[in-house]
Amino acid sequence: METLSNYIKYFKDVPFSESPFNDVDNIIFSTLVYLDFKELVNKPITMKELGKKFFNKIDYREIKKNAIIVRRTVDNFELLFNGDRYKNIIVSDYVKHVDNEKQFCAVKFKSDDFTYIAYEGTDDSIVGWMEDCQMIYKFPVPAQKLAIDYINKTVKLSDKKIIVGGHSKGGNLAMTASMYAKSHIKKRIIRVYNNDGPGFRIKEYESLAFKEMEKKLRMFVPEESAVGMLLRNTKNIKVVKSSGKGLFQHNPNNWKCYGPIFLTGTLSDGSSDIHKKAITWLNRHSDDKRAKMVDSLFDVIKKSDITLFSELRQIRLTRFLKLLKASKELDKESKDLFLSALKVLIFKDDDLID
Repeated sequence: METLSNYIKYFKDVPFSESPFNDVDNIIFSTLVYLDFKELVNKPITMKELGKKFFNKIDYREIKKNAIIVRRTVDNFELLFNGDRYKNIIVSDYVKHVDNEKQFCAVKFKSDDFTYIAYEGTDDSIVGWMEDCQMIYKFPVPAQKLAIDYINKTVKLSDKKIIVGGHSKGGNLAMTASMYAKSHIKKRIIRVYNNDGPGFRIKEYESLAFKEMEKKLRMFVPEESAVGMLLRNTKNIKVVKSSGKGLFQHNPNNWKCYGPIFLTGTLSDGSSDIHKKAITWLNRHSDDKRAKMVDSLFDVIKKSDITLFSELRQIRLTRFLKLLKASKELDKESKDLFLSALKVLIFKDDDLID
């Protein structure tokens, strides 16, 4: 059983003409957007030249302070940027916007065979995760607006076969952009990837735009998925085995593959439970009620002195007790949903929260 880094080692010198773009390549592009290419992609640049500039610039001491998905992606980029498969890909249109209301980043990869538009997923900040949760009561959120604007502005006539993808929130942004791209762009989109990203409210889910996009959609989730279980999503999901546990399964660097094929897994009872409870809760509450729940939830997290989402996985006992105490302020149904999500994110399947 192999993961992304093993795939890169074996396939980095195999050109796309010999082994066409596949689902695992999709993960490579959807994670590369997590890297900071600011000031490096001011104009179109080959992957090889970008790699040289990137590794001349970075401070490995600073990289170690980043979330694990960023650190692993740096390692993967070092393996692939000079390989025959990737070195001549043109990287362009790098955009990043982060403030108190939104977190958005996107980049475009163009080869002779395809163009991949990658949307960044949620980073480790609580602000990024809060924007994820805002999707349960409004559309579009700021990042979704930017995603639509990005695809409409960056796609050129030379982009014949377009693939749009992302991980986590980036998966939702990929779907959103593909749903509301200009018609002449939609026609050229051959595939959309949602890699363990949240879905939509019922209004967007039942829209014609979603149904048309869904025909081109491939959605992957790990066995202990939490983020991909939020809201309504395609029923045609592909479950992937992962070497991680809990929250670490959300990191696609841990997903198992055999060459270009992901190893099929089974959705855990905990993940299925989250999805059922989330849909039941959504059906019972208006957008206004959902907004209040999200505000309450993040108030609970802030009161627990948590500023980074990864802190939920390495949570200290004192902070965890504080989190439980603060959660008592939620109504019973919201508290039950909150603790169910916390179980999947923090604990293994055989651990219990009563």
